[in-house]
Amino acid sequence: ELLTQAEGGRERTLRLRYSEDFCHKRHVNGKWLRLWHLVQTLAQSPPTAGLGAPDIVYNDQSHQILFEFTRIPSREAMQKLFVDILALMQSLQNIDQDLSEFHLDGSQTVWNMSAIQKRLANPTFAKVNAHALAHAYWLVGRRSKRSLITPWTDNSKELAHLQVTARLFRGVSDDRIGHLLDAQSDSHRRTVLWHYLLTDPGRADHWVRKWTTWLDDETTAMQLVSQNGHTLKCLAPQLRNKRAIVWAAVKCHPQALAHAPVHFKNDVDIVSRALRNCDSESEKCADVFKHIGPELINDPVIFRQLATLAVTCDYRCAKYFAGELKQDQPFLKELFLLAYKAIDHGHNDDWLIDKDVLQDHQLYRQMAVDYLKMSRTPVSLESFPDFHDDREVVEASISSNPHNLQYASVRLGKDRALFRHAVAKDGEALCYACDALRDDFELVSIAVKNNGRALECASERLRGNPDIVTAALQNNGRALKYAAESIRSDPHFARLAVSHQKSFTSISFYLPGSFYRDKALMKMALERNYTNFRYVSDALRDDDELVNLVLKYHGEQLVYVSARLRDDRAAVSLAVANRGRALKHASATLRADPDVVLLALRNDGMALEYAHPRLQTREEIVAMAVQQNGLALQFASDSLRSKTHLVTLALHNDGEALRFADPSLWDDPDIIAAAVASIGPVAVENIRLDIAPGIQNTRGQVVIPELVVT
Repeated sequence: ELLTQAEGGRERTLRLRYSEDFCHKRHVNGKWLRLWHLVQTLAQSPPTAGLGAPDIVYNDQSHQILFEFTRIPSREAMQKLFVDILALMQSLQNIDQDLSEFHLDGSQTVWNMSAIQKRLANPTFAKVNAHALAHAYWLVGRRSKRSLITPWTDNSKELAHLQVTARLFRGVSDDRIGHLLDAQSDSHRRTVLWHYLLTDPGRADHWVRKWTTWLDDETTAMQLVSQNGHTLKCLAPQLRNKRAIVWAAVKCHPQALAHAPVHFKNDVDIVSRALRNCDSESEKCADVFKHIGPELINDPVIFRQLATLAVTCDYRCAKYFAGELKQDQPFLKELFLLAYKAIDHGHNDDWLIDKDVLQDHQLYRQMAVDYLKMSRTPVSLESFPDFHDDREVVEASISSNPHNLQYASVRLGKDRALFRHAVAKDGEALCYACDALRDDFELVSIAVKNNGRALECASERLRGNPDIVTAALQNNGRALKYAAESIRSDPHFARLAVSHQKSFTSISFYLPGSFYRDKALMKMALERNYTNFRYVSDALRDDDELVNLVLKYHGEQLVYVSARLRDDRAAVSLAVANRGRALKHASATLRADPDVVLLALRNDGMALEYAHPRLQTREEIVAMAVQQNGLALQFASDSLRSKTHLVTLALHNDGEALRFADPSLWDDPDIIAAAVASIGPVAVENIRLDIAPGIQNTRGQVVIPELVVT
């Protein structure tokens, strides 16, 4: 669909269909927020010039959103847009956990496609969306090294600054945080403190009290606990005694019950609300139950009601009661049965059911069989020691985890039908078979066709069988390592192995060194994994054709090239055009060649480190480097690091380059302003504290642009 003409005369059209089944997955709230973030970002005009915002179509029934960019003027514009979308999608990969505990506001706890559509289309959500988008940047910066900054957000400097600040606050001392906050304007300081408080209430508490009255204000307190229930512990005592605030806190984060006054811990409605909201990976009913007040715990009727509610909301809670209700076996049995009905077979924890409490062997056995059959994730048979010799149970366990055969009894370890079923799912299960089955041609053939590495488990006789080895190699070339010596040295099987090598496999793992001189074979190996170049013979490292083939796409391999070709202008140019820092491995002559160095710097400004010192003094060379990567300023000569226009160019690219500017520029208002525009006032102040600990706070003397996210 990407490069074809759309119907209806709309010219080129690019469609992105985003669909996700959120059932039986971890961090469900985070997944919805990731989708919300994607929609928020794509709804804006894309970075590709001349294109408007996409049409967005929602289908709540099929859990799909369709983004459609129409009337794209050229194929080049379409390709640029496609690359930009890929960058956006990559930035959102694996951030579900970072966002899973984030609540946009107190009104929205159930997410679906309709909720996302409503939040995008309804203007009343504009303020909430703006704040939430900013907090998402803070959260990701605070919790991971990942960056949400993409071509779609290049103009959102405030968001970029929040992300940088969050990452900075994660690693500095409280004293340093105090200095950094003290140097900010009041409005920017309050912005930072708000996001800081929502992610780390315990650590932010002191600074929030110093600079604001939020923790004493009822309206603000309600906003805080609606977005992070754990902020309840920071509020003034009179606010923690307000039922509405405690209710909002446990609705947002059930474990916030731990911070409530004791009379609320004895309030059955509030406790029930906390238990009902235990729907995320981190909010477990068992943890909430530990904070319930003594009046409720000591009331048998209420305790049974709450325990039943806890297991209904979170079946994993049954484990907790197994330790708490040893004296009430009948009720514990009821909870186990309730837990089993509610169990999520797509996300298996350890086996919950206690056979001694159940006191019904047949029922326990049937539960085990059902659990193993229905599981969509691997479950270990090790949890069921009573059934290691029970064929039906073992067979059921193979469905989710063929490796469970390692726990089967000696008798079942000889059961050919069981192993046939297992190796059809994962050939490496052959390793648990007896010697007779490892020498079974049909069984081994099934195993190696499913997983070539199963050849390692075959008998010595079959590891020398050409048909078996061929089947193994056609599945995975690295299986050659386990073949008989006569086959490993055969060129036919060597070619077969290389042609079926997985892209990440190294030839050193399976291919005998005698083949490393074979140019045709090595060319094939390099096409599958360029890092294999380090293993080719010395003669092939000096082969122009082979070297050029590698360097064109993998310049860093210049380190393994012969000395002759590391002094060859054409070969080195290929390498540095692809990977600038490959300049490090070029000959001294070429590292002093301005044209070669400029080619490297266009790819990676940090390659300036390996340029000849004479070139590090040339202004046009350094300008190219810092324009590509501002941090390359550190490799410029001392005289150039004092030139205002070069330092400014570096700072526009990366404000961290301030660290490498000449000390004479550390108090220059224009230099500081350029750094602030790049990474924000907090990060700049942090640098100033590092490079000049005794420097005076120049706020009021230096004009720092006001960058505030409200």
